Amino acid sequence: MTYLWSHLRKSLKRIDFWGYSTWLIFAVQYRRTFFGPLWALLNPLLFSLALGALYGRVSGTPPDIFIPHMVVGLVAWTLLAEIVNRASGLLVANKGLLLQGNISNTDIICKDLFYSFLSFAHQLPIILGVSLFFGHLTLTGILLTTLGTIFYLLNGIWVMVVLGTIAARFRDIPEVVSAIMRIAFLASPILWMANLEGLRTGGMIEAYTIYNPFYHFLEIVRAPMLEKTIDPISYPVVITITLVGFLIASVVYAKTWRQTNLWI
Repeated sequence: MTYLWSHLRKSLKRIDFWGYSTWLIFAVQYRRTFFGPLWALLNPLLFSLALGALYGRVSGTPPDIFIPHMVVGLVAWTLLAEIVNRASGLLVANKGLLLQGNISNTDIICKDLFYSFLSFAHQLPIILGVSLFFGHLTLTGILLTTLGTIFYLLNGIWVMVVLGTIAARFRDIPEVVSAIMRIAFLASPILWMANLEGLRTGGMIEAYTIYNPFYHFLEIVRAPMLEKTIDPISYPVVITITLVGFLIASVVYAKTWRQTNLWI
């Protein structure tokens, strides 16, 4: 366990590496485009405008309820999916940096997490704007959503350690993860709404929510921004996943960090 925390502490101090390099990658990605990094904001905004009213009509939900539900959920999901998908190719994608010898696995984790956060930060105006427009924006909601985002980033650390290590050894993992995330997107209440009052009645809806970890991660970010009560079991589930995940990651990292450069 001490290896992971020791390396993380050192990496967090190397902001000159992961901070600058990530910002440079982000800037180069949108070089010579008209809107630049604003495309990170425009993509989910256009998706929401195009499909929000349609899916709301199909589900029979009033637009003033469904659109903020979908928009905030979509932005939160974008950060979740970004972290998980990048984690599955983390070490292999950064092979050139790792083989230099002076860059550690945790340096790469900090770099990719910061990239994911920058992408999410460009989409924050969507969440704030939608919440304000529909009259849901409150200081308490902002603070609770910030706490939820911190949980996303914390979980991103152990996810990147575990998935990045496994994917370095078994190259099929990124494809498996990509398929799982596509299924999880449709199985999570983003394009549809769960009846929270009926979740404990059993059946398929309960299975797709209560037993879906992504639902609980969405809930701790989305519910506060919509002035809704967070599901009582969401924080216990998220905290448990975080603690168990770090325990697993610590063991995996301690046993494999010396070998990953050979695998990639």
